[in-house]
Amino acid sequence: MNPLPDRELDHLLLTLESGLLDHQVRTDPARVGSLLAEDFVEIGQSGRRFDRQEILRELAREAPGRTVYIEEFNVRSLAPDIAMATFQTVVNAGTEQSRAARVSLWRCRGGEWQLFYHQGTRVPA
Repeated sequence: MNPLPDRELDHLLLTLESGLLDHQVRTDPARVGSLLAEDFVEIGQSGRRFDRQEILRELAREAPGRTVYIEEFNVRSLAPDIAMATFQTVVNAGTEQSRAARVSLWRCRGGEWQLFYHQGTRVPA
């Protein structure tokens, strides 16, 4: 059950999502693993489906050199222990910039929030 008021939940999920975009967190399988539920699934911008183990392997090999910003972050409580975050990311990698619309589903178990579904859709320039 979600023990947090809406504002606190919004802030917590923004903090968790921001962490998942930080290179130091992304390349640390233990840190990412603590944020991803065992049944985690991602549908990437390519349309490819990834499970938890694939994401942990992919992120551990990610090269540095990009910055990611979150815009238009919104949280909607779907059930006492489930929340949906919708937002856009702006990625700057050298001279290139890309945008994606994103949705994440978070579940609270034992007082800990974990991501169990994520989807990214590229936004045309």
